[in-house]
Amino acid sequence: MVLIRRSHGSSESQELTPSESACAYCRIRNTVEPFCKRFLQEDVLNVFSIVRFWMHDSTTFCLANKRPYLLQWHQETLVIQTNKITKDSFALNLRNSLDELEKLVEENVLFGISLQSIGVSCELHHSMDNGDDVTPGYGPFSSGTTTALDNPDSDKFFRVMMKIADRSPCRRVGGSLEWDREKSLRWETEIHQSLQLAFVQTHATCGLTGRGAEAALYNWTNEAFGSRHHLRIHKGTCALDGNYHKGTFTTGLYKNILRVLPYRVAQILFILLRVIRPIQLMSLMKFIIPAGKTNIEAATKLYATRIFVSWNKPWPAIYLSHILMAWFHKHHGFKIGLRMYHHFATALQRRYIKYRTHDNPEDIQELADTQAGRQQKTGDLYYAVEKGKSSSESHVCGFELMSAYWHEMIRYETYPPK
Repeated sequence: MVLIRRSHGSSESQELTPSESACAYCRIRNTVEPFCKRFLQEDVLNVFSIVRFWMHDSTTFCLANKRPYLLQWHQETLVIQTNKITKDSFALNLRNSLDELEKLVEENVLFGISLQSIGVSCELHHSMDNGDDVTPGYGPFSSGTTTALDNPDSDKFFRVMMKIADRSPCRRVGGSLEWDREKSLRWETEIHQSLQLAFVQTHATCGLTGRGAEAALYNWTNEAFGSRHHLRIHKGTCALDGNYHKGTFTTGLYKNILRVLPYRVAQILFILLRVIRPIQLMSLMKFIIPAGKTNIEAATKLYATRIFVSWNKPWPAIYLSHILMAWFHKHHGFKIGLRMYHHFATALQRRYIKYRTHDNPEDIQELADTQAGRQQKTGDLYYAVEKGKSSSESHVCGFELMSAYWHEMIRYETYPPK
């Protein structure tokens, strides 16, 4: 053992002689050994031994017992800790919230302008999505042929919007556009509130949901050097084709999971992303986004890729959780964030979506656990009980069926009427 000492008043260090090192070692040992014998022994009454005792005892208990249930059924009422909710009240409030969202978009985002009357169709069909997962900027609502978000549908709406002098944030004066700051910020607030309600609808109506980190990363177009787009056109509606799970960063592997949205929710996304977002970005560049080429390019990239973004910022998972909490508090009187909602949705599925009505009834639980992004073994152990490439065709059909069962439970229509 070689010890180093520093000379007083000098930055130079010197090695101690063997005799000096031995003396220093003895002094340290004489100080440390009594301390360890007195305070760091398990068979002596001290803080260390008490902590170690509780660590051993609690570990033994946890290994021998399942963790307590977070949710329990009492007939048709689900008790979440001390709060109560039923499937019917949840579904009713969800449907009423969708009506509220459609009214908000129609009156305050579209200013009462009928898209059908100006030649913008909200019908979704397969020709809108050719399956391109590579071309930057491409998605079912965006061709990716230009660096901007402009498209024929947003252009049609913009031309009519400029003629509404009393509410529109923009009007044409001579040969130039004139933006009103107060009206622009008010309009952005309405869009922000609409997107919040749209998130609740997408998260609560797609079936067994993923986690917040997955929802925060949903893209509606392909990134230049990143993820593909997750929004797909599927049989007249939209589906969220996620490829993220909580083990992705550790394992480098992806799980492709399809979650089909009801067509009314899909049409809201079409309006907010294809029709409104290009004009919204123009307004933000005028008053919110800092000047400069770098800032403008970053904002354009953000709004052109992420679904959930506003005020020039992407929505992190914690913010998505707060949106869901606010919705539950408003409609049910208590708060449920993303993590607890994961348990809540599983509880509803376990009770009301138990079997397939055809094919193999015994495999519905495996399908539900897979859509929720977990193994069936994990679902059996921990979730609520009573007291790269797109997925394969068989998995797509299974996930679609799982979402359709969920829509039937909450009384939503999956596909548009024929």
